[in-house]
Amino acid sequence: MKKRQTVILILVLTLGFLASAAMLWLEAAIKSGTASEPVAQVDSPVVAVKVHPLRRGDIEETLTAYGSVAAEPGKSVSLSVPYESSVVRMLVVPGQSVKTGDAVVEVAPSAATRLQIKQAKATLDNAQIELKQTTQRYDLKLATNQELNLARKTVDDASLVLRSLMNEGVESNAPLESPVDGIVTTLGAQAGQIVPAGGILAEVVAADAIEVRLGVEPEDLDALAAGANLTLFPVNQPGAGGVPGRVRLVAGSVNPATRLVDAFAALPAESRFLLGGYVRAEFVRQVTDVLLVPASALLLGPDDFRIFTVRDGKAIGHAVKVGVRNKDEAEVHGEGLAPGADVVIEGNYELEDGMRLEVHR
Repeated sequence: MKKRQTVILILVLTLGFLASAAMLWLEAAIKSGTASEPVAQVDSPVVAVKVHPLRRGDIEETLTAYGSVAAEPGKSVSLSVPYESSVVRMLVVPGQSVKTGDAVVEVAPSAATRLQIKQAKATLDNAQIELKQTTQRYDLKLATNQELNLARKTVDDASLVLRSLMNEGVESNAPLESPVDGIVTTLGAQAGQIVPAGGILAEVVAADAIEVRLGVEPEDLDALAAGANLTLFPVNQPGAGGVPGRVRLVAGSVNPATRLVDAFAALPAESRFLLGGYVRAEFVRQVTDVLLVPASALLLGPDDFRIFTVRDGKAIGHAVKVGVRNKDEAEVHGEGLAPGADVVIEGNYELEDGMRLEVHR
């Protein structure tokens, strides 16, 4: 029994000694800092990327503008009569194609105009009677030359007024005809309406006087000067091919209603664009001898674009301004860029400045 107690006592003392030694070692290790630090530091990660050389060359991009088909300013032909008239009936509708000589509208003199004609005829009849009587008195030496001349002048004036009304077509029953091959754009009256002298009854635009009015972004004007070529597509005919057009005029100010710049493009004679229809225009901007990077190299930053190049196996970030751009390449301007530099085109979304790279071409 005593032997067993002795063994237990020895074990307890041994364990206490070992525990005290362990505590002393741990305290020394903490003070020296060896217990909390790893023996070796972990290297920074290496990112696998694909690169493409930055090059100098030419590039073009396709720009788009929208607008509608309209008549050239000042090219519409107005149909009217020089006397007050009443519309009998309209023979066309807006948008209808007409040929030269096609009837457009039937009109008749208004009641006021018919009364004016009757008064002119009565005035002439009375003047002729007065002239006849004055001539008889003159032959009998009862009237002077002055009275005879005045009677003749009265007849001439009354005849002139009546003849003027007749020359205006007051008593003509023929309808007004289109003077050109074209399209009816406007009807200015309805059947039964009284139209004042010179009032517009209808407007016709010649088929070769139709153009496209476009709204162009101000920053795109450098690619769309007068005389520039473009391709026009009817928006309401998705399957239709484009037709060539040429810019006739570019406005020198911003349209306050659209905040765009108006540009006018002539249509080829064979085009079948609908008047008032919407049109999409495509034109090209081109620059030469500029620094170019693949489009996939561009990263959108908080203020502008960024690209990464490779130097000594590490990523170098560059803030760049982008010029002409298409689906394949982009013109860039920035510091530290030179032709031949490797630009990261794959794997660039996870990069930061100074990261180590595994480069693939």
